[in-house]
Amino acid sequence: MMNKGENQHGLFLANNGNYDDLHFFIGRNKELQFVNSILYGDPSPTRIINLYGLAGTGKTFFLQKINYTLTNQKGKFFYVDCKRFAEDSTFIHSSLVEKIIENTQQNFDAEYAQPVVIAFDHMDDNSHIEAWIRERVFIEIPDHVYLIFVGRKPLRRIWTASPSLQKKMKRQEIKKFTYYDVKLYLEQHGIHHSLIYKLWNFTKGHPLALSLLCSKLDHQQQSFDIKEQFDVIQELVDTFFSEYVHDDQIRKCMEIASVLHYFNEENVANIGEREIPSPIFDRVISLSFVKQGKNGWYLDEFVRTIMNLYARERNPKRYEDISKRAASYYRHKIFSDPHPNYLELYISEYIYHIGDNMIAASFFDQYSLKSYEMETGHSRNFHKVERYFETRKQHVSEYEVEYYHKQDEEKYAFQVSAVHNKKENELIDVKALKALGYDIFKLLKDDSGEIIGLSIIIPINKETIPYLKEMPVSRSYFTRLNEEELVDYSVEGKNKAGWFIRMIDVKNPEETSTRSYMLFSLLPLLLSGGVIICSTPLKMYQELLKRFGFERVKGSTHFDYGPNTPSPTYLLDVRGPRLVGYLDHLAYKLQNKMRLELPKKAFPFSPREFEVAELIMEGYKNAEIAEKLSVSQITIKKHVSSLLKKAEVKNRAQLVRRLLDFVKNKN
Repeated sequence: MMNKGENQHGLFLANNGNYDDLHFFIGRNKELQFVNSILYGDPSPTRIINLYGLAGTGKTFFLQKINYTLTNQKGKFFYVDCKRFAEDSTFIHSSLVEKIIENTQQNFDAEYAQPVVIAFDHMDDNSHIEAWIRERVFIEIPDHVYLIFVGRKPLRRIWTASPSLQKKMKRQEIKKFTYYDVKLYLEQHGIHHSLIYKLWNFTKGHPLALSLLCSKLDHQQQSFDIKEQFDVIQELVDTFFSEYVHDDQIRKCMEIASVLHYFNEENVANIGEREIPSPIFDRVISLSFVKQGKNGWYLDEFVRTIMNLYARERNPKRYEDISKRAASYYRHKIFSDPHPNYLELYISEYIYHIGDNMIAASFFDQYSLKSYEMETGHSRNFHKVERYFETRKQHVSEYEVEYYHKQDEEKYAFQVSAVHNKKENELIDVKALKALGYDIFKLLKDDSGEIIGLSIIIPINKETIPYLKEMPVSRSYFTRLNEEELVDYSVEGKNKAGWFIRMIDVKNPEETSTRSYMLFSLLPLLLSGGVIICSTPLKMYQELLKRFGFERVKGSTHFDYGPNTPSPTYLLDVRGPRLVGYLDHLAYKLQNKMRLELPKKAFPFSPREFEVAELIMEGYKNAEIAEKLSVSQITIKKHVSSLLKKAEVKNRAQLVRRLLDFVKNKN
């Protein structure tokens, strides 16, 4: 970084350096404002600035920017690279402190002086220096000197436990780039615009990853394969592995953790099929890229992606085995009387691990850099709902965004025309919807409290059916219900027969993780024990509904979005015991990795009964099976009754579960 005054111990004392690279410095406005407010703002007791962040996020480059700013303002900047300190630093202890005192006290005038800063970089890489800084440097240097401590993790408890030090210290995380930072960075490097989404979705704004990939791309290049950049993946993995190099147990634990969204000692031990020693797990969760959430610990999403790719390329079979064991683990959790608070997590993880790339790309991209909060509508925040739709009407545009499955290099385009958005604004009657209850609206807020998305999910019951029969988009389905179906749906009071998903919308379509979070928030509906109904003309939504096992309802296609825009209606029934059969059938349907062959010796079925059983597992109904086998429905009912008796189960859902268990065990 700085190149003046370096000695043999890796010590830099300089106010100038090579600033050519600062031409590529982008973003970081929030972080710069934070530092400048301390160095140039009103007097405050703050004397220590702690900058921390994931390896490769450009912390050293950020220090160079601070140095440049200070130099232009006639301030003084001292840089100490802790990574290059010798363990026996007696000489450095005395020479550094003396040099700093000498340089910071010369011609010092408190009223007119510019800031003086000492930056200690790579604090994590030298366990010997921390005590010395607290015992010597912090005490002996003049009061007008600011200390900047930089590392992968925030300063340890020995700093924060002291009330006096707490008053003198402020922290700031150096995060990855935003989407707009990435876009600007790639434009500055002349990268073709067609690669911006792909590079953003892969790197999620990780500066080192962007730099390495940009160095390998030609300006005219319009495509590239991440898997062919294994040297980049290797360098990134080495960067993160440096925290626990040469420890095989930790590496194996991390290999499993990279497959999971959340991990703890139990699931790592079960999926890894061996106990994890507590000291090893303690070391794992102390790593800088491991965070703790409400469901356990999790890897930074970019680190997880890189380690995932690395594991798949190095040992594909072992990776596949871990993935299959993860799916089996969560399936067992779902069906073993789980705590209600965790059932949503188990189902979402089960769906993820059974392996549909489109679902993974569109629903699970929400495990990202941002924190979101879903706020239920009520009388006090309804003005925000009205404002959201007012803004939506003022900014009608078309857009196309792409969702990427990072590991398999598959992308899925989500296209919405301006005509559709304009028509949707016309069809949504906010005041009329309010009559169904404020709580049908869900507002998505980012970490600053800004409303960035909105959903409308309408409960189906006696009170809402009259409106659903009149409302555009829903009326095509609800007006065709027969008396028996209307009775089933017309439940009283606060009960719900199901849900009608009317709208999923985001303020900024280019932020794919926002829509992903909105879609992910729908998964709890699977636990509602009712029907889930949706109608949409958007092709990607239609494909997602089909992959989730929704069935297209005959006779319910409408043209509310325009005479040339057919909008089918889809339905999923998870009432009563159907959920168990649905999840197992979904697993079989999505995995599509093995040919369905029931072990012939497992059940005393006749050849025709085996045919019927296989079609039942593939989701066919009695009428469809009868048509496919060219027999009557009465014959199929008899076969089903015989299957239930021979399999020793009570209903169709239990039969599917039993049969799929045998198929999975066989494979």
